[in-house]
Amino acid sequence: MKTKDIKFILASHTEYWDQQRLEMKAYSNCYLKKMFSNSNASQLTTGNNDVVIETADGYAIIESYVSALFPKAPGVIVAPDATGTGNAPVAEAIANRFLFDKFALIEQGLRFSLIYPFAAWKLGISKRKKVIDSVDIRPILPWSVS
Repeated sequence: MKTKDIKFILASHTEYWDQQRLEMKAYSNCYLKKMFSNSNASQLTTGNNDVVIETADGYAIIESYVSALFPKAPGVIVAPDATGTGNAPVAEAIANRFLFDKFALIEQGLRFSLIYPFAAWKLGISKRKKVIDSVDIRPILPWSVS
């Protein structure tokens, strides 16, 4: 891929998410129970002496999905590969330890993916004494993916 193509894709990505910013803010406010924030103060009254009540339905729906997907902690089951090589129990133990250690970050990314059209996780390497602890993960919002 050429540099100009990458620049075009990044510019298109940025432009798209700039146009989506208000809608994404509305999604966040719904989840955070702030639908009638100061910017939406005019919505608090209808002119007929009605009282507008804000409920936590967005929060409840998202959290019900999260709790249904992870009743305890995320985990995987690993079986031997097709060639019969590798050590499935060791791979399973390592993967499940990683998922257990990163549980809160995985949950946050899941919330992002339920609130917004998608989310991603960024993996990185950091220097640690143990190799197994060297992989870092963080959830990324759709407009931050680049």
